[in-house]
Amino acid sequence: MAPPPDPSTELLPGALSALLEEIARAPPVELEGGWDRLLRPGAVIGRFRLLREIGRGGFGVVYEAEDQELNRRIAFKAIRPGTAASGDRPEWLHREAEAVARLNHPSVVTLHDVGLCDSGPYLILELLKGEPLQARLARGPLPAPEALRIALAVAQGLAHAHREGVVHCDLTPGNVFLTEDGGVKILDFGLSRMLGRGSIVGGTRGFMAPEQWRGEAPDARTDVFSAGALLACMLTGAPPFPSAPGGAPPSYAGAPPTGAPEPIRAALAKVLVVDPAGRPQDGAALLALLSEAEAALRRRAGRSRRLLAAAALAALGAFAGALLFRAPPQRLRVAVAVADAENRTGDPRLDGLGGLLAAALEQSPRLRVISRSQLADRLGADRPARIDGAVARAAAARAEAQVLLLTVVRPAGAGYKLELHGADPASGEELFDGAGEAADAAAVPAALDALAARARQALHESEEEVRANGVPVARAVTGNLEAYQHYALGQECLDRPTSARSWLYPPVAECAAEFERALAADPDFPLAHFALALIEEIAAGDPRPHVEAALRHLDRIPARERELLRASEARLGGRVGEALARYGAVIDARPEDKQAVFLAGDLLQHRSEFASALPFLERAVELDPTLEWPLEHIAFDLGVLGRREQLRGWVRRWSQGRPGPAALHALSEAHGWLGEPGAAAADARRAAAAGILGADADLSRALLADDRLAEATALLEQVVARASDPSARWAHYQLAAALRAQGRPRAARAVLEALPQRFPDLRPDVVAGRIAELLVGERDPAAVRDACARANPVSANVCAIGLAYLGDVAGAAPYGARLERGSTAAELYQALAQWRAGDAEGALARLRAVERRQPAPWPLSLLAPSFLRGEICAAEGRDAEAVAALRAFEALYVSPLWRGWAIPRARLLAARSAERLGRPAEARAQARRLVAAFARAEPGQPEVAEARAIAARLLAPSVPDSGHAEPSP
Repeated sequence: MAPPPDPSTELLPGALSALLEEIARAPPVELEGGWDRLLRPGAVIGRFRLLREIGRGGFGVVYEAEDQELNRRIAFKAIRPGTAASGDRPEWLHREAEAVARLNHPSVVTLHDVGLCDSGPYLILELLKGEPLQARLARGPLPAPEALRIALAVAQGLAHAHREGVVHCDLTPGNVFLTEDGGVKILDFGLSRMLGRGSIVGGTRGFMAPEQWRGEAPDARTDVFSAGALLACMLTGAPPFPSAPGGAPPSYAGAPPTGAPEPIRAALAKVLVVDPAGRPQDGAALLALLSEAEAALRRRAGRSRRLLAAAALAALGAFAGALLFRAPPQRLRVAVAVADAENRTGDPRLDGLGGLLAAALEQSPRLRVISRSQLADRLGADRPARIDGAVARAAAARAEAQVLLLTVVRPAGAGYKLELHGADPASGEELFDGAGEAADAAAVPAALDALAARARQALHESEEEVRANGVPVARAVTGNLEAYQHYALGQECLDRPTSARSWLYPPVAECAAEFERALAADPDFPLAHFALALIEEIAAGDPRPHVEAALRHLDRIPARERELLRASEARLGGRVGEALARYGAVIDARPEDKQAVFLAGDLLQHRSEFASALPFLERAVELDPTLEWPLEHIAFDLGVLGRREQLRGWVRRWSQGRPGPAALHALSEAHGWLGEPGAAAADARRAAAAGILGADADLSRALLADDRLAEATALLEQVVARASDPSARWAHYQLAAALRAQGRPRAARAVLEALPQRFPDLRPDVVAGRIAELLVGERDPAAVRDACARANPVSANVCAIGLAYLGDVAGAAPYGARLERGSTAAELYQALAQWRAGDAEGALARLRAVERRQPAPWPLSLLAPSFLRGEICAAEGRDAEAVAALRAFEALYVSPLWRGWAIPRARLLAARSAERLGRPAEARAQARRLVAAFARAEPGQPEVAEARAIAARLLAPSVPDSGHAEPSP
């Protein structure tokens, strides 16, 4: 039996034009009358089952519906009959409809199919998740960079449509949709022109071009004007040209929004022109104009056009988003950069005086202090160890600092003399200077306070302002110069790109050691505790002791670090909205604070909000291209979300020059998600040749994905044999998975049971949880229950989902009760419980929803929703969906322990379903892969026997091929 055709390739322009001709002839139907008797949730129209109404408008009503042949959700848009513009000829409708059917662009909603039913005509469109721009504007105007981002996406869609000869004619906030992943979609393309609205051909008051009011034929320039009106509306929250009293045309007087940045105002002035001849001529010209405005904004503010607002709003709601991404307040502050101190004393304790001076200056409300880290970022990967002299001038100029401060410390008898020089970074001209003396090292912080006060007064602060906003640096930071020396060295270490070994281990070992030395010199140094807390947080350690220690001295912590510390406290307490709001407060004050941006992304990452995390992670790397920690997240997130072209762009970027350890790891991850395990293995081998820790993990993962099981097993056995290697623990888990994938479950379990002897610090209840994860594949609920009884509470998700999957709903219930309501684990457990209770349809609907939100399991101990969907569909005889779901599962580049049994199980299920569908070539391919993997299988494995039986049966010459077999995954 042939699979149903994909509607996205089935739609023909002629079908759409015929439909529009039918709409033109159809008599009017009352939307609130006869329609509702036929169009209602539960109704089945052709192959589409209506699920719920999701919107009404001038053209009709929209339902979320299920395509029962392809088992996917779509938008079913019933068109109100009788809405076609009077006097339009069918030939014109044909031409317009054929052009609309050709549109295919990420910024234009996809039209899959068309049809007619008893209630009238309908369109089948891609189902969007998110909200209309109109709903977003109801909460207030957008920040200028976000408004420009949306306008650029709209311009891209218009450029594509105008090239195809299609104009929209009704571009409004109601016809622009903001998707959950930050995308922008234009709705109802061409319908306004084809269906008309009253006496005016298309258009909505407040956004109509002057020629539309005059009744003239619209063209591409009409859309350009409406796009400009849309951008102005996003900036102010209201249409720029409301109708005059009595519905008369507006005056079209007035300048672009006064609050907008100058580059946007200049662009709007060229777009909102009354005479069409004076405007950009089409979407492509508009796109070029807006791109110039974006580039100007980037040059002026150094900010990415990929604004973070939409992602946070989609992930955590308007409250957290509004706090996190309100527009930065307009502050007239002097940008000051502080160079490393020139230490002529020979005492290394005085090397960090530049950082202490910066900490003193940050108390000023009149100054914006550019941190040493930000200066280092301007110097790229070849940054020197010291940022002083000419190097500091170059970095300060690139950071657009207005003043560069250089500190010199010299011996003076038994004490020290300190000099301060304020210079123009561009010209080198000295603007002011100052000097002070310290009798000994203990007096140096007070001398720095005096120099900071001198600088503030030279930059036009009064003595009263300095006194009102000044805390001695010894109290605000530390008075112990040795402690600050090690703290500064630790910060430099964190800013330094890794050159060898691993991008993960140095921050934990080398950098953390400097902060530990700082605490040895000053046990109450709160910033050192805070730095160690952040390292533990990012490296998945335990930051609580350091957070608690830093909180005991909260009044001594500078404002920025205080907000970040409070964010860590909220994060540990599960108060995600508060944590994001505090990160947002730092980003508001310091738009280029890469640490705050990354921490916000890392928080969203660990909540499985991958689409929301990405803009933060990409922005962090944009701020500092040498920043390594976000790279793995970027590769994983783009892979999970299926954004292959973006991922390929990062692959090209990471491949340039000589990739460092983090880039090689990210390359291996990216190639795996792109379905190129051979390339992923090659990346890992390059890393291994360079002696980088973690390369073996990347290599074994790539080998397993490439079905090179024997090679992966040999590698992992070598790693396991290295008892002193910190990577040997993870290698036990991957080795167990590799053995299980070869049909050797007893050998796999023995590997896990040996862990407590190899690693005495590893608790037996943790190992019991991993054994339970492995045993689910043996389909023995009693054995899983026994392991779960010995497992730690963290394994509740494994036990709840695993036992429910095996049909032991009663045994799963106590573990399911522990799961966080609404979490991915809870949703998977509920879906399996529904299935086992006889509600397969409800279970599949829940799994599809989880899969749309989170295709890959996170945490990795969770079974993938695509695997569970394939299992249920195969059991319910829905073989076409089963094969598609199992193919999607196998494409996931993840390597949890349970994948060792789930991949063979998925291939066995896919072979069964393909055989029932009459696709023997596909079934043969799956069976052959299983037989090859099971070459060294332990005796008595049922799946091994069945795989061999399928392969033998399908290899018989009497089995015909249906002629449309699909390639194996």
